[in-house]
Amino acid sequence: MDAVILRCATSYFLKSEMKIQDVLNILIITPIVTTMSTDEKWIVLMRGASGSGKSYLANQISIKHRNARRTVVTCSADAYFNGVFDKSKLQDAHDSCKENVEAAMKKGILTIIVDNTNIKIVELMPYIVLAVKYGYKVNQSKTTTAWNHSIDELFRKSVHNVPLDTIRWQLKTFEHISVSQLTQIVNDVDQSLKQVE
Repeated sequence: MDAVILRCATSYFLKSEMKIQDVLNILIITPIVTTMSTDEKWIVLMRGASGSGKSYLANQISIKHRNARRTVVTCSADAYFNGVFDKSKLQDAHDSCKENVEAAMKKGILTIIVDNTNIKIVELMPYIVLAVKYGYKVNQSKTTTAWNHSIDELFRKSVHNVPLDTIRWQLKTFEHISVSQLTQIVNDVDQSLKQVE
């Protein structure tokens, strides 16, 4: 199926004025939408350095899901700051994001998008625990922009004035995780929660 999507997107790109980033977004978003039935509950964990296009991609996923008649909410630590970043309140911002995710799960929102950097696997864990607790499937979505690994471009494109050193740290310490590893973590969390009950 991925090969078919790639052929179609490439063919369309060659016949149109479409930008390469739009083709890449189709390739990323299409599997996320087509693998979800209308009543399945999913949490999509955005991952990538500041300025890499996570919010744009999260918005594209949100549009696709709404068009598929799914209820959608996007939660982000950035929303806590209302445009004025304060590093001393970063933990409060992440706590607020987790509370918003749990509130959306309690309401039964079908697609919940967490639009944070999620650089370390440990940062995914609170959301995975909530997903297991409330019966959500977990998906990660990483940005694939052309500037994804360019510190200067990421700094320039970051809308939250993230310091250059922070972006450098994000790129240096980003922990990759495969779908099978993510699935194993979800299964491990599920088993651990069952033992606690």
